[in-house]
Amino acid sequence: MTPADHADDPAVIATTAEAIATTMMELIHRREALASNFDAAISLPPGSQDNARIEGLARDLHDCDRQIFELLDRAATIFASPFLQANFAES
Repeated sequence: MTPADHADDPAVIATTAEAIATTMMELIHRREALASNFDAAISLPPGSQDNARIEGLARDLHDCDRQIFELLDRAATIFASPFLQANFAES
């Protein structure tokens, strides 16, 4: 059986939703920490700033944002399934 064979299984959908929510919260917490570190790094007076650190934090923020949007895209695809659409229409 493939994952597609279980696409209409409510238990699989619930487990998937929980995994997506957990991963999203981890990414959001990571992004908040990165943003805080980035803000602190750019708030230092000129001459005291570590440009390599700032660039690294900017790359990490960009990567984290990319991961968040990829997860949102994946979630939208999963939860746009015909099975879910039919169940929401009935309720």
